[in-house]
Amino acid sequence: MLRLFFGTGVSVVELAEQQLAIRGAGWQFVLRQASRGLGHAVRALAGAGATRAELADQLLEHDGPAALARLYYHLDEWRSSGVLGAVAVGASGALATLAPLPVPDASGPLQTGEPAPDIAYVLSPFACLRRVDDELMVESSTTGARILVHDPRARLLCMTLISAHTRDALPHAACGLSSEEADALCALLHHARILVQAHPTAHSQDAHDEPLARWQFHDLLFHTRSRMGRHVGGYGGTFRGAAPVQPAPALKAPMSATAVDLYRPAIDRLCADDTPFTRVLEARRSRREYGATPITEQELGAFLYRVARVRTTAADRPYPSGGASYELELYLSVASCGRLAAGLYHYHAGEHRLHFLSPMTPDVRALLEDAARALGRQDPPHVLITIAARFPRVFWKYESMGYALILQNVGALYQTMYLVATAMGLAPCALGGGNPDVFARASGLGRLTEASVGEFALGSSPRHGPAGE
Repeated sequence: MLRLFFGTGVSVVELAEQQLAIRGAGWQFVLRQASRGLGHAVRALAGAGATRAELADQLLEHDGPAALARLYYHLDEWRSSGVLGAVAVGASGALATLAPLPVPDASGPLQTGEPAPDIAYVLSPFACLRRVDDELMVESSTTGARILVHDPRARLLCMTLISAHTRDALPHAACGLSSEEADALCALLHHARILVQAHPTAHSQDAHDEPLARWQFHDLLFHTRSRMGRHVGGYGGTFRGAAPVQPAPALKAPMSATAVDLYRPAIDRLCADDTPFTRVLEARRSRREYGATPITEQELGAFLYRVARVRTTAADRPYPSGGASYELELYLSVASCGRLAAGLYHYHAGEHRLHFLSPMTPDVRALLEDAARALGRQDPPHVLITIAARFPRVFWKYESMGYALILQNVGALYQTMYLVATAMGLAPCALGGGNPDVFARASGLGRLTEASVGEFALGSSPRHGPAGE
């Protein structure tokens, strides 16, 4: 059977003129002309919960049969909007719990019907099964629903649903469940759209849903879990990793004793004489062809100074960064740049220096070769800038949205790089991807502590002046 309940923190408040308010965190449902039996029902749901049959019995006792239609209407309304949770209960206790959504979803992410006995069902391709403490969590990025599976027998049945079965043909006995217990678990999964109708073709089970069919599992999961709404848990600057850990410093310590001082342009002069902004903006293009003469050390120094240097404090740089975290680090794989030795460097934004990390090793060469393929070229760019993120710098503060924030910061840095390179008459091009494992080997950095999240190719332009002239 299914025992229904409202989520933690939901209360029932009596208002004037026979009105009841069901209140959660930032939401409420108001019941007008609430009868005595309906009041008992909603208080039961806000307390220990009750089955539909138990709620119906209470309503019949106080209000009579005519009130049942209204009860069922509201139950379906609350279930479809996601604020009503449910527990599948078996002979030995709770099998699984469907957690309510934190706020109602007016689009109705959940469904109220029961799975038909003669139709084949299977786990949705958007279902995600993972361990939470000692229990199995089953969730779906299509609805935001989360089901915590408590009973080991119920976990076995979830594994069975990887392949299609009709409800009546489920091997519940092999899992140690009764048919009633299996039906209750399937009803919970179906309600959350985790159990979907199987199709005889090899296409996605959700291929009939045209918008959904265009999504891949990881894209939709990342999208829903890094935005507000269909997920439970903290979001934003919750400082979840603050105690007892202190945030990583805004500036890294120098990574080597071998450093190259970079050219510093006169910003005041550039403010007066530089190419007008709108002209730069209109001329901005991705450039994949380079001049015969490589980019110079002075041009590289001026570019980095205008793009990423520390201006006054470590949290004040030319490009914006969410929460002023400035977790992004620039690593330069230099193929050809004046008298600068080929190899891998780290740009220290506070010192405006390049710290030499390694010569042209096979892994550094692989980074440049990957960039050449991404550019559709045989030869590598003069300089490849790998953008790496120091994850602890962001994750100690931000929850759910941390990685999404990093990618937004990469986008802001990309645009700053494009505009500065265009104003300088260089050839810039952001790349669509890179290999973080190769970068980890080349740099010696731990891939879960600081890893590549963006790549930007830079070279001299075959034209003079801002690109596009």
